[in-house]
Amino acid sequence: MSETYDKIQAVIKTAMKEGNALARDTLRMVVADIKNKTVNEGKEITEEVVVSCLKKFAKQEEDSIASAKAANRSDLVEKAMQELSIVSQFLPKMMTERQMEDMCQDFYANFPDKKFGDLMKMLPPNCDKKFCAKVLQGLLNSSRG
Repeated sequence: MSETYDKIQAVIKTAMKEGNALARDTLRMVVADIKNKTVNEGKEITEEVVVSCLKKFAKQEEDSIASAKAANRSDLVEKAMQELSIVSQFLPKMMTERQMEDMCQDFYANFPDKKFGDLMKMLPPNCDKKFCAKVLQGLLNSSRG
């Protein structure tokens, strides 16, 4: 079981006791998404699955904010921003680009015989996979060059 998942469940219980419907409902949607993903794919509830679902929900909320702003719906903007702040407290602090570059270079230096896919699987959940993929691909291409 994931530590973050357990924290989310605890916050849901607290929100229920305090009558905080927004936090309760927002986190219940996240938990439902986590459970759907694990049941459909036959996986355990891992930290990676939880973070993936949290990132997906945060992205949806950011899109909702942009859409609501375009439609001049301040009520929807406010609600989406509150939901985003609730979900954001569970997201891991992301690494900076410099930290990700250094980490990718260390991985490549320590495991020069590993393939691209193997290196990608070793990346921690708090890094931007797309950015790291570009860095690793560049390192692999330059070594073959």
